[in-house]
Amino acid sequence: MATQATLNDKRSVHQSADDGVNKDLVRLAKRFVLFLRSEESSFLLADQVPKTIERFVKQESIPKDDTLKSLEKLYRGCQEILLSGDYAYAFLRPRIGIKRYYRLHPEGEDFEPVSRGQYLFAKDEYVQGYDMASKRGLVIDFSSFYDSFPTVVDTNEMGRGMTVLNRRLSGELYRDRDRFQNALLKFLSQFELDGRPLFVNNHQMRYETFQEDLETTRSFLDGHPEEDAYEDVAHDLRRHGFEPGWGAKVSDIRSNIRLLDKVLQSADPDHVAGLIGKLPLVKNILMVSPHGWFAQENVLGKPDTGGQVTYVLDQARSLERQLKVQFSESGLDITPKIVILTRQILDAQDTTCNQVREKVYGTDNCWILRVPFRNLYGEMIPHHVSRFQIWPYLEVFADEAKNAVLAEFPGVPDLVVGHYSDGNLVAHLLCEDFGTTHCAAVHALEKTKYLFSDLRWADMEHDYHFSLQFTADLIAYNSADFIITSSFREIGGTNTEMGMFESYETYSMPGLYRVQSGLDPRLARFNIVPPGVNEEHFY
Repeated sequence: MATQATLNDKRSVHQSADDGVNKDLVRLAKRFVLFLRSEESSFLLADQVPKTIERFVKQESIPKDDTLKSLEKLYRGCQEILLSGDYAYAFLRPRIGIKRYYRLHPEGEDFEPVSRGQYLFAKDEYVQGYDMASKRGLVIDFSSFYDSFPTVVDTNEMGRGMTVLNRRLSGELYRDRDRFQNALLKFLSQFELDGRPLFVNNHQMRYETFQEDLETTRSFLDGHPEEDAYEDVAHDLRRHGFEPGWGAKVSDIRSNIRLLDKVLQSADPDHVAGLIGKLPLVKNILMVSPHGWFAQENVLGKPDTGGQVTYVLDQARSLERQLKVQFSESGLDITPKIVILTRQILDAQDTTCNQVREKVYGTDNCWILRVPFRNLYGEMIPHHVSRFQIWPYLEVFADEAKNAVLAEFPGVPDLVVGHYSDGNLVAHLLCEDFGTTHCAAVHALEKTKYLFSDLRWADMEHDYHFSLQFTADLIAYNSADFIITSSFREIGGTNTEMGMFESYETYSMPGLYRVQSGLDPRLARFNIVPPGVNEEHFY
């Protein structure tokens, strides 16, 4: 797939130029490559390319004509230039979400498009030499898993995954309305919370039989005052197939059932999104944040401890408030519960990190649950462990945490939210066992923070263990059901810089593996949720 996409984009190098300018551009590009070799500049990064072109123009007295403008345009947004053997390779990013790979030979007549695999081989050859790079190794390509998954066409929609998916769902409703109607009714009739059936009786499995009850119910509700409580109409609602969950009073019940009718009859994505947003589908939420010192006092400023702790605690409080409002407006006497799973540190210093269970301040039913790290012999690790060193402990941690979580709720949570790389790897392992929806909250990806952390990973392995962390990122974020980030920049970057996720799409760790398709930022899995303002401290 990557090879074909690259070949199809060959025209982009010269798409606005005639043959004469093409030849002049190729000659000038070859001259630029010779200049790089004379400077022994065999690898340029994005910020170095324009500066090097400026130096080339000045030192070589290049006339400022249309050919130079074409060269500058060609390398605008260029992420890497690599000299390997006789070839000069270029990784071009002409705009957000578009990547192209080319090479130029001193005897060649044009720029030659290359596949992602060829480009990654050239990078490995640059680091390891030809013989080592030629050895067959592991190649990772997740693209086939997403063959039928919706992607964004307009890059401005990166980070609006729910909007794209609602539009896709509405399109399927329009194309096969009977199938969609019956599938939605089946979901509503089988849904339970706390073992209590909600929304629709389980005998309402076919739209044909449900439609008559729906019309009767709407007429019946129109005859009741808007302020009547659910209890005043509960018996008649059940008689016509409706269980609790549609509202606390008649005005809300009437509005929500009308919305259900619109969804069943139309293909409007706004109606679909509106209905899903109204239904109380989640009660128990597990949040996972293992690394650092996770507590409510005396921890900020300690190693690996900062904004993420504050963010997770604020998110827990906010989610509890929202769920309580939703249950109240739905007419349900249900108390939500949120558990933050983190690591127990026995040598807790002046913190509460040694406590197994701790209530979150300012909440009714939010708790911090701590599980220890253990070594190969099952002994607890008493001291703090750096976030770069925790990878050997996480699988055993997840296994022990599973039983603790099941006892805490009890039962499986309705949603698991992983935080950062380690939290999302543990969330992935737990969701595999629970069969629960996995939401991945990113916070940060280390790959873009450390220069050459992929190409030179082996030199940094002792201190950072990037081989483990980047692999964990590939597993956790590809397995997540949806991903939330705080900004578009984290996903798609800017016109000149790649986004955090975009940097994981194609890369190589020489001697370990090559990633031809890792994390695709164009998939409709990403949703932007900017950090909210704490209203209690905002004037």
